[in-house]
Amino acid sequence: LMRLQAKERGVDLYPNYHRILEAKKRCYPDNISISDQSEVSLQSLLDHTATRLIEVCKPVLCNVNPFLLENVELIVKWGFDGSSEHSQYKQCSFNCVED
Repeated sequence: LMRLQAKERGVDLYPNYHRILEAKKRCYPDNISISDQSEVSLQSLLDHTATRLIEVCKPVLCNVNPFLLENVELIVKWGFDGSSEHSQYKQCSFNCVED
């Protein structure tokens, strides 16, 4: 209703639902499985992250010498915020026995 009223006044503020769904799809990596749990392969997640970063940085990257972009490396760190349940106090060395 609000979208139609805005369009009647010549203002196209709100995208249609199809465009919103397409934008949401681009936010998820390929090969994601969502049910009670979510699963995604690490490679799919890294590929998706790199693609989205390049998409956001495209205006800057267009002004960079293409020779410098031939060998670009994505450096990531996993579990640094404790959310991966691999906090330091839970990690076990090779010599310890878990409770």
